[in-house]
Amino acid sequence: TVQKDPEVVLWMMRIAALGWLLLGPLSLDVYVEILGDARSRLRRLVPLAYVTAAASFLLYLATPWCVTEAIPTT
Repeated sequence: TVQKDPEVVLWMMRIAALGWLLLGPLSLDVYVEILGDARSRLRRLVPLAYVTAAASFLLYLATPWCVTEAIPTT
C-alpha cells in the first residue's frame, strides 16, 4: 500500500484478514453446492466453518498474535 501511516496500514492488513479467513468456508460452501447432495455430511459443516472463521477473525482483531506492526519497505 502507499499509505504512510503505519497504524492505518496495520488496520488495513487486519481488515484484509477477513477475506483470508472466509476463503476456507466459502470454498467449502461452493464445493457442497456443486456436489448437490442435501444430506451430505459436508453440508452440516458449512455453518460451523463460518462460525469458526468469524470467531477466528474476532480473536485476530482482539489480540496482537498475527500482525503486530507494519514495516515500510521503501
